[in-house]
Amino acid sequence: MAQQPVVQQPVVQQPVVQQPVVQQPVVQQPVVQQTMAQSEPVRIPTPRLQERVNGSSLTINERLELFLKYEYPRVWFSSHDVQQHYERIYGAIKQSTVSTYLSRMFRKSILERRGNRTQREYRYIADEVEMPFVSSGVGISEFQRI
Repeated sequence: MAQQPVVQQPVVQQPVVQQPVVQQPVVQQPVVQQTMAQSEPVRIPTPRLQERVNGSSLTINERLELFLKYEYPRVWFSSHDVQQHYERIYGAIKQSTVSTYLSRMFRKSILERRGNRTQREYRYIADEVEMPFVSSGVGISEFQRI
């Protein structure tokens, strides 16, 4: 029985087509911490404002708060000052809108306020650190034993 010669076919390579890389948005999940005293995990929400600082989805309130934090740190300013400076950077905003948001931030203890209605001034204080009372861990009854 005679063997038939094996004929090799030339190998044809197919061109490689690269698909475009589509980046999926990264969604940060809230951090979950397990404590020893609880059987359920404690959810700590991720701060929304920090995630959206670079985006254009900031609300007027959030944008104005950041604006005050970085443009007017620890200095006194009027609503008129804020309106003029804000308009140079972000565009038109009404004086009444600025005054309303400043008043709301004062009620939330983000701003300090002084002066009457016609001469009102504000100061950004949300990032000032208050020194909490630190207990030494020694009870009063221990001081009385002398």
